[in-house]
Amino acid sequence: MYLSNESTITTSSTTSSSTSSSTTSSTSSSSTTSSTTSSSSTSSSTTSSTTTSTTSSTTTTSSTTTSSTSSSTTSFLDPCMSNGSRWNTTGITILSSPTVERFTGMFFDSQDTLYIADQTNNVVWKLLKNTATPNVVVGTLGSSGASATTLYYPQSVYVDSNKTLYVSDNYNHRIQKYINESTNGITMAGITNSSGATLNQLKLPRCLTFDSTDTYMYVADSGNHRIMCYPSNSTSGDNGTIVAGGKGSGIANTQLYTPWGIFYDETISEYMYITNSGAHTVMKWLPGASNGTVIAGVPGLNGSNATLLNSPRDIKLDAYLNIYVADYGNNRTQLFCRNNSNGITIAGYGAPGNASTTLGGPRESTITTSSTSSTTTSSSSTTSSTTSSTTTSTTTSTSTSSSSSSTTSSSSSTTSSSSSTTSSTTSSTTTSTTSTTSSTSSSSSSTTSSSSSSTTSSSSSTTSSSSTSSSTTLFLDPCMSNGSRWNTTGITILSAPTTGRLIGMFFDSLDTLYIADQTNYTVWKLLKNTTTPIVVAGTLGTPGATATTLYFPQSVYVDSNKILYVSDNNNHRVQKYINESTNGITMIGITNISGATLYQLNSPRYLTFDSIGRYMYVADSLNHRIMRYPANSTSGDNGTIVAGGNGSGIANTQLDTPWGIFYDGTISEYMYITNSGAHTVMKWLPGASNGTVIAGVAGVPGSNATLLNSPRDIKLDAYLNMYVVDYNNNRTQLFCRNNSNAITIAGNGAPGNTATTLSEPRGIAFDSSMNMYVSEYGAYRVQKFLTL
Repeated sequence: MYLSNESTITTSSTTSSSTSSSTTSSTSSSSTTSSTTSSSSTSSSTTSSTTTSTTSSTTTTSSTTTSSTSSSTTSFLDPCMSNGSRWNTTGITILSSPTVERFTGMFFDSQDTLYIADQTNNVVWKLLKNTATPNVVVGTLGSSGASATTLYYPQSVYVDSNKTLYVSDNYNHRIQKYINESTNGITMAGITNSSGATLNQLKLPRCLTFDSTDTYMYVADSGNHRIMCYPSNSTSGDNGTIVAGGKGSGIANTQLYTPWGIFYDETISEYMYITNSGAHTVMKWLPGASNGTVIAGVPGLNGSNATLLNSPRDIKLDAYLNIYVADYGNNRTQLFCRNNSNGITIAGYGAPGNASTTLGGPRESTITTSSTSSTTTSSSSTTSSTTSSTTTSTTTSTSTSSSSSSTTSSSSSTTSSSSSTTSSTTSSTTTSTTSTTSSTSSSSSSTTSSSSSSTTSSSSSTTSSSSTSSSTTLFLDPCMSNGSRWNTTGITILSAPTTGRLIGMFFDSLDTLYIADQTNYTVWKLLKNTTTPIVVAGTLGTPGATATTLYFPQSVYVDSNKILYVSDNNNHRVQKYINESTNGITMIGITNISGATLYQLNSPRYLTFDSIGRYMYVADSLNHRIMRYPANSTSGDNGTIVAGGNGSGIANTQLDTPWGIFYDGTISEYMYITNSGAHTVMKWLPGASNGTVIAGVAGVPGSNATLLNSPRDIKLDAYLNMYVVDYNNNRTQLFCRNNSNAITIAGNGAPGNTATTLSEPRGIAFDSSMNMYVSEYGAYRVQKFLTL
């Protein structure tokens, strides 16, 4: 992490190191072996081993010492997780006065070259990786001006993939572009030395950025209290578009107040993130929307506690959607974990200063994660043995992963979620082998020591063990090398003859499982840690269209008030059950009447709600659309088409038999839809005229890693990885974020009812420990796959 104060650039590095050592002594006389091993390690992904063996038929003493050192690159782990990456709070100064003056914006290119805007020297500096002396790339050192070769208070810098350099030239009210390392700038936005509020003018522009494809530039037009968008080929005098604010300074959600920093990368989030400096807040704003949302700080209130900011300047987000804010007036850098308004101070401590642990007027923060290093040293293994007609072998290995640390001695270990100690001893005669292994990982740890010796003719053994476990297992991104995984062997928790063909599933906050049973016309409820379900809606074995019956129920949802909602497929309605009543109220559709008007449904499949329970979203399957209804709707009320509705087809404006739907605004602004008839998954902004295919190929069923065949249910985790029930391929697919190549995590493609196969899977759900549950239409069961 790099921070620009007003007169220094400071770096705080993420580091991890590991040292392991072992000493083993063994003495044997015909039949006795003793062994002591101790090891300690702190690592981010390290494996080391030392092996020493001594064989002798007479008394012999042998000593061996081995040392090795290696270095590697370490992945950046979510710093808001217990085992995540961290930064040293002691900074290293890499640039300072008198060479450079008051710094503002910084930018790293793909080669880790650092570009820095120097406000009072009126230049942009360039510092190559692993060098200490910067050079001026644009502007005239010490001279302000409004010509093509001069700048006046440069604020922000950006370098695109073509090495074109962009600078926000604050007092000249313009954006300058430098092509092919030229020192002559071209004005691409604003009019030189002419401030104003028209669409072709800027007033005191601060930070700028581009979208992920460098197609559009976004500028914090500070003096006009707005964010402007310009095509990358714009020239001076061209009109821009207001995409946030522009309604005067203020603290209303429709206004900005001296916006300063801006972060926008639609591969991470559809929102722009803006430091609203004059209002002491951070706002999240969908480009072009009429209002934004305050997500950090309190509008109009400056302060220095964990929930307040004071004139925030720059902002960055990591891939986990955590926010980093340069809190200028508080002389600190704050980390706001995803969806958390309480900041964690990661640099500076509030008091201004130029020491290695303080900041003085921080303006910008920049994070690099591509070249973090780790060093592993394994050294000093000494073995001494005395034997008489004995062969002795000692092996010691230590392995540590996932950026955790532990110390182990004499068979004990501690981690965040569980600990266990096991000891076993087996003894006889002639040959002895001693082996000690210790391992530590992010969610569990174990230490095992064993000593054994045996003969071919006879043996005796004594074993004792004890274990203790507590707490919830931490779920790590399964698409990372050290992430969580699932056992591919399932455990049957429900099956025929109790249940029929099982479809949609839902877990409430107590890990109670609700399951729609299509052919028994009911919804089952299974309490946590029990094996016998009970019927909570519908009449077992009896289809119907009354308040107490269902006809092919498909999906189930339970809100925070314990109200149960069921999509009743063949009755073309959604039923609501209040206070555990078995009498349903039709809230959407008209019972037993299909249709395509806004108050009708035609064979509804899965349903869900937004994160606050305000609106319900229904996959209106045979109308090839997604419908939205207020939570207080009743039968006959009109809904709103929020996706599709243009007939069945494979165009981006159409859906074809939509089935599963996932929508959670706290994770993503998009709905994720299994477009079953088109064999795809689509991402669709509610109300937009078209969506985007993100998995599968439209109109092409198949069974390889990039294809799907009639996908049914879909879920997303907090890392935006997708889990898709691939019905006709008898498998569950994991699509890592922004990746169209899937990993099969349950089933093997062949239909079956064994522990490792699936048969026509329909639904997927996760409990609070992220154990995975899959319902099978063809096998009449629910399979549970434990997290590893």
